[in-house]
Amino acid sequence: MDDFDSAIDYLYSLGNEIAAMKLGTESLLPILESLGQPERQLRVVHVAGTNGKGSFCAMLSCVLRACNIQTGVYTSPHLSNITERIVLNGEPISKVEFVYHLNRIRKTIEGQPTRPSFFEHLTLLALDFFAKKHPELTILEVGMGGRLDATNVVTPLLSVITSIDFDHCQYLGNSLAEIATEKAGIIKQGRPVLVYQQHSEAEKVISAKTARLGAPILRPLQIDAEAHSDGRYRISAVGNLGRYDTVIGLRGIHQIECAAAVIRAAEYLADLGLPITAEGVCKGIKQANWPGRLESFRIDSRQILLDGAHNPAGIMTLRRFLDDWYADRKKILLFAAMRDKAVEEMLSLLDNRFESIILVRRNDPRSFNPEAYLSNRSLIAEGAKDALSAALQLAQTSALIVCCGSLHFIGELRELIMERQRCMT
Repeated sequence: MDDFDSAIDYLYSLGNEIAAMKLGTESLLPILESLGQPERQLRVVHVAGTNGKGSFCAMLSCVLRACNIQTGVYTSPHLSNITERIVLNGEPISKVEFVYHLNRIRKTIEGQPTRPSFFEHLTLLALDFFAKKHPELTILEVGMGGRLDATNVVTPLLSVITSIDFDHCQYLGNSLAEIATEKAGIIKQGRPVLVYQQHSEAEKVISAKTARLGAPILRPLQIDAEAHSDGRYRISAVGNLGRYDTVIGLRGIHQIECAAAVIRAAEYLADLGLPITAEGVCKGIKQANWPGRLESFRIDSRQILLDGAHNPAGIMTLRRFLDDWYADRKKILLFAAMRDKAVEEMLSLLDNRFESIILVRRNDPRSFNPEAYLSNRSLIAEGAKDALSAALQLAQTSALIVCCGSLHFIGELRELIMERQRCMT
C-alpha cells in the first residue's frame, strides 16, 4: 500500500469491526514476536469497563501531558478519522506513519491461513507505532470485554476497570457477573487494579479475581465536589501529592468519579517515579477534552449537545445530566442506534424529556429500523444531514437539541456541525 486511502480500503475489507471481530489473543502472539514484541517495550495503563473508559483515558492523558510526560493513547472507536484512535502527545498518528506500520503488519502476516481482524490490525499497528516512538507511558483502552480483547497482550503497570453495566451482551454474557468476568480478564498477577464503584455482582467477581492473583485494589480518591457552570463541576481534595482544586473540563456529575480515579492513578504513577505534581494533575483535569461526550455546539444561536451514550446505563447518565442542568429547557432529540442495542429501553428512558423526537435512519446495515419505534411525537429523518436540518427547523432559539444513541452517528453529526461552523466564519 502506497497511500492512506488504499490502507483504509484494505482495513474495511476485513469486515465490520464488531461483526467480524475475533476473540482471543493466541493468534496475535506470533505476529507480535515477528514485530519484535512491541507490547513488551511499553509501560502501560490498561483500561476496561462498560462506560467511562474513554473519558478516563482522555483525562489521564491530559494530566500526564500537563506534567510534560510523553504519552501514547489508543482508543476506539473513532468519530471522524481512524487516526484519532492512535495518539501521541495529543496528536493523531500521521497518515504516512499509519501506512508505514500497517505495511509492516501486512508483510508480517503474509502466507498465514487467516488474517487478523480489523481491530486486531489496529491494535498491532498501535503497539508497533508506540514501541517505535517510546512514550514514557501508553494508555490502552480495551475494545470490548477484556479477557479476550486484542489489547490484552500487555502486562500493565496499572489496570483500570471503570463502571460495568449491560452492553454487548451477546458477546460478554447476560448477567453482570458474566460481563464482569470478561472485564476482570485484564487483571494481572501482582499488578494493581484501580476499580470504580460497581454493582455488587460485579464487585464480587473483581474482588475474587484480585484475591486469586494477589493484585492490590486501588479506589478513586475521596473528593469534594460542587456544581460550577455549563455542566461542569469543581472538585477539591487533599492527597499524596498535595492539594487538588480545579474544575473538571468534561461535563456531567459522573466525571467526578472519573477525576477522582485519575488522581488516584496519577498518585500511583508518581510513586513509580513519573514526575507528576498536584499542579499538573489540576491543570490536566481542567484541560480534559473528549469529543462527542456531552459536547456542546451552537448553530444560529441554537444549542446542540452531542453525547455518545449508546446503552441504557449511558442513557441514564445523559438523562441525569439533562435533569440537573436543562430541566426547564424545551428539548428535541435526535436518535440513531445499532439494531443489536437495547433501543426500546433507551428510548423509554428519554421519551418524556423531549418535546419532539427525530429517529434517524443511517446508511449502515447494522442500523436500527426507526419505523419500529415511531410514536405520536416522533418523525423519521434519512441520515444525519437531514436530521440536523429538521432539528434546526423545529428548534426555537431557547430549545436544546440533544443527539445520542450511536458514536458513529455522533461522529457524522459532529462533522456536519463543524463544517457549518467553518462556513459561517
